[in-house]
Amino acid sequence: FKIAEQTKEAMTRRAAEALEPKVPVQAGKRAVSGTVLATKVQDGQYGTTYKMLVKLDTGEKVWGSIPSDLVTNDGIQSLRGQDVSFTATFEVSNDDPCFGFFKRPRKASVTV
Repeated sequence: FKIAEQTKEAMTRRAAEALEPKVPVQAGKRAVSGTVLATKVQDGQYGTTYKMLVKLDTGEKVWGSIPSDLVTNDGIQSLRGQDVSFTATFEVSNDDPCFGFFKRPRKASVTV
């Protein structure tokens, strides 16, 4: 029953996201704020990095490194659902103009 309920919730969430208008990502360096949708730990060639998916207040969805200012003793899982603000350089995805990537985030903080 638990799996059926989780599947139903996921389908409802995806249906709601499909109805939301998509906003093209604006490239360049800028200060933004938004809500953290997901976090992930990635192991790579240069060690472990922490990543996050953020839905900006403007409606854009972007993926990038979690600034060290936001990593706490609770880990990165506590960031999900939090409102954050930071400055970064943004690039538009080659596959989807409404999805982007950010790099070199700085001046990050959790907003209330």
